[in-house]
Amino acid sequence: MRYQSWAARGALVGLIGVAAVLLPGPADAAPADAAPAEPAATSTAPATTTPPTTTPPATTPASTTPPADPGTVTVTESCSPGVNDTFTVHNTTTGPVAVTVRNFTSTFAHFTVPAGGTHDVLVPYAGAPYQLVFTRDDTGAELFRSRSFLCPTRVDRSYSVRAGKTVQTDPLCFPPLVSITRRPAHGSLRLVELADGEAARYTPAAGFVGTDSFDYECGASTNTLGTVTLHVLAAPQTSAAPPVTTVPPAGTALPNTGATRLPVLLGTGLSLLLAGALAVRLGRRRRPRHS
Repeated sequence: MRYQSWAARGALVGLIGVAAVLLPGPADAAPADAAPAEPAATSTAPATTTPPTTTPPATTPASTTPPADPGTVTVTESCSPGVNDTFTVHNTTTGPVAVTVRNFTSTFAHFTVPAGGTHDVLVPYAGAPYQLVFTRDDTGAELFRSRSFLCPTRVDRSYSVRAGKTVQTDPLCFPPLVSITRRPAHGSLRLVELADGEAARYTPAAGFVGTDSFDYECGASTNTLGTVTLHVLAAPQTSAAPPVTTVPPAGTALPNTGATRLPVLLGTGLSLLLAGALAVRLGRRRRPRHS
């Protein structure tokens, strides 16, 4: 029994010794007032994500072919003074176009022009003024508006003028209601009101020689239009005057120079020679003959 009691005591002492070695002593323990240790700072960089590579879908380039020309509808006029006036409707669109023609406020004609075709509207001469208005039925757009008077009379004129000069035309219209619809390209033009109408004065540009022209149109009362053609001629060339030879009057003494003495001496010598020859000839005739 005694032996077991001491063995138990020895085992107990060994356990206490092991515990003393393993447990920290008072000197190793942290003081009570010491600040708790801060945790070590850890910097974690934000994770960067690379977007997935996407391939754009294949696109078909837009067509560069220009759109087809839709075409137009136009009206032209062909006038025969005193006979008739013809209006031609031209349709260059891809479909038929209906057209209405009105004369002032009443309907004059209605027709359809086929695609790519034409249609003529004839207005016989009746001595009364008219004004035709052409409109499209589908859009209501006005295509053409004619003059508000009869088919005009065309009067063309022609004039000539020297370069640097001014020419005045005959009266173009009466009363003075001239409208210059196209001005000259190589000169200046101004209208002049005269007692019997209105004329135009044309001055060619400096240095211009050739042909120029302008168009005019009168009012409804005269009902005249036309083209004035101007022929600009070169200015005449001035030639140098020939030298003037002055002949002195008879009895005027010539200056005593070698050029003037020589003709006088030659004339005098020739006269003396002729007189001497004549005297010798006469002396031979009068000499008596000896037998």
